[in-house]
Amino acid sequence: MIAQMHHRTSSRVRLTTAARSLTAFTFIAMSACDAERNGAPSVPPASNRGGSCSLVLYGDSILHGAYAEIGQSLPARWERFPAAEIRNQRPAYEIEDRTVSGQSLSKMLSSFRTAHSKARVVVFGNGIAEGWSGEPIEAKLRELVTTAQKEGRIPIVAGFSRQLPSSFMTREKMEGRDRADAEARGVASSMRVEFADLGAASPVQMADHVHPDQEYSLRLTERLIAALDRAAPECTVGSAKSSIVQH
Repeated sequence: MIAQMHHRTSSRVRLTTAARSLTAFTFIAMSACDAERNGAPSVPPASNRGGSCSLVLYGDSILHGAYAEIGQSLPARWERFPAAEIRNQRPAYEIEDRTVSGQSLSKMLSSFRTAHSKARVVVFGNGIAEGWSGEPIEAKLRELVTTAQKEGRIPIVAGFSRQLPSSFMTREKMEGRDRADAEARGVASSMRVEFADLGAASPVQMADHVHPDQEYSLRLTERLIAALDRAAPECTVGSAKSSIVQH
């Protein structure tokens, strides 16, 4: 399987810049539409919510484990996507996966207000598009963290993964990512919650202009798991409970 992944990644690297740029643009447009269509859970909710090792993940395509595959009409998803890898490495957790490709902080805030989740640990992954646009994220992120704390939950703020310079990832986008990551880190520090430093994962390896390849996605997940372990050390060990609930 690993050999196939390396072959697959190597093939993508050889694609022309024009094809990669078009694919990244198409993927982002599709992701935004996917976020708008997000609605009722695809499977019934798990019965054991609100337990000491219950977790809900909010985020965009990067925490969803998605990437753009040339020639495909829909985004692909890595086999070892973040929620699946957390389940495998920390089986004590009941996991709700509310990550959605194209999800912005505004949509995340709306979803969080109306969701009926009772998960004890809440991960807020940020929408990379807001970092590119220059839109401030601090106020919305603070509202999310404050709401979770008032409900007696343990919030974790996830930073931003990195991309590599390209015709699509301009200097302005890269600087926007750094600014938004600093804002997220500042919110976590000032509100005394754990920060999952995704930007510290290295080396940076891309499946397309925006999304990590499988190996880099796993390194990002390791950073997230480290933050989970600090926030809820009692959940680092334990027997398997249930499969992921996908929303």
